[in-house]
Amino acid sequence: MAGQHKADDDLAYFAASLGRTVKLSAVAGGSVQLPDDGGPLVPGRYLIQVLDVSVVGAKVWVVATKFEKGLPPISVPTDAPAFPFAMEGIIALETNVRKGDSDQIAARTSAGTATVYITKISRPL
Repeated sequence: MAGQHKADDDLAYFAASLGRTVKLSAVAGGSVQLPDDGGPLVPGRYLIQVLDVSVVGAKVWVVATKFEKGLPPISVPTDAPAFPFAMEGIIALETNVRKGDSDQIAARTSAGTATVYITKISRPL
């Protein structure tokens, strides 16, 4: 969205650095999200990867939303508007995390289990 563009996003995009990785173990029938005690993701560029999908043909659905401590688990749909990952298709996505907008990640699978890795790939400004 044009109205949300910030010059800091441009700086962070080119300031690449392999940072900390956090892991979500997504399961069918329920969503998982980053724990409250870790707080929101720090703004910057992140790589979201999906590996270890246990059921052939299963999809892993991922959403990025505003971090709000103490709320019930985020409901992740198994369809749009969540983002679909599949072993025969997209297994990684680069995204920008913005404070108060997309600083919480949640996921679920359509069947079986999978592991979602979230790695910071930009250095602090």
